[in-house]
Amino acid sequence: MSSTPCVHDSDRCLTTCVALCVRPYAANTGEKIEAADKVKTAGNGAYKSGNLHLASKKYDKALRYVEHDQSFSDEEKVASKALKLSLFLNAAAVALKRKSWRDAQSSAGKALEIEGANQKALYRRAQAAAEIEAGRGSVHAGAVALHYTRRNARIHEPNI
Repeated sequence: MSSTPCVHDSDRCLTTCVALCVRPYAANTGEKIEAADKVKTAGNGAYKSGNLHLASKKYDKALRYVEHDQSFSDEEKVASKALKLSLFLNAAAVALKRKSWRDAQSSAGKALEIEGANQKALYRRAQAAAEIEAGRGSVHAGAVALHYTRRNARIHEPNI
């Protein structure tokens, strides 16, 4: 059986990906990271083509592969952490485009739990907070994000 993850838009998995799609807990840690990366790539393709719903589903699916990384080696935990950060940032970008402000704020917040001073996460959380008028906290987050935005034009790009 192949270890290629399911990257199609169906709820049913192809025969070649049953091991990872139906029983991701049964895959070894290296396969989980590889699968998450491939599904993330599919999500990036969906994002670029404007299929935001599919992109969101792919980012969520990729996160499920690496969310429980206690059994990962130290090297795999580093890879998993970087992948999770990228996925949360991408999920926040999708949520902003879909005008799902609370989802964007949540995803950006999860990215900040991984890397507290991440410029993209700060900016995306501030954008969402400004849209839902979260109050006093958004003013501070917005000021911080605007400071970084002026210094880094790449904030507006998806984390591919």
